[in-house]
Amino acid sequence: MKKDICNIRFITTVLLLTSLFAVFSYAEDASSLIPQISYAPQSSRDPFKDFLPVKRDAEEQVGAIRGQAEAAVQLPAMKLQGVIWEGRIPQAIIDNGVFTVGDKINEAEIKSIDREGLTLLYKGQVFLLPSPARVLEAESLKKQGGEK
Repeated sequence: MKKDICNIRFITTVLLLTSLFAVFSYAEDASSLIPQISYAPQSSRDPFKDFLPVKRDAEEQVGAIRGQAEAAVQLPAMKLQGVIWEGRIPQAIIDNGVFTVGDKINEAEIKSIDREGLTLLYKGQVFLLPSPARVLEAESLKKQGGEK
């Protein structure tokens, strides 16, 4: 019984291979039976560079906002260490503490948290603390510009 099943499998395999050989041998060009797929990228984009354009240097943004101020109000010293902006509740890490929109730190109220950084309202004036990624990006652009 097992021998009969093995014989049937062998004969089926031989017939299948023979029919495939016949199909490919009678075709003028065997490649015409197989669809040709080619990949031609539109551009060679660096996958590690940001897709979104940089609006302006983070330092320029802070300078522009401060320049619009009527009186010279200084934002209290604070260090923005990180920004988590993509979740349901955007958060900022400032001086080893975690803050969300609406929280106050050193009398400055957090108005928004996004990929650009932190927008603060302090004594009636708006300030932007650039995210650490934007600061590093601005520094690397300055270095690249200086090397040319």
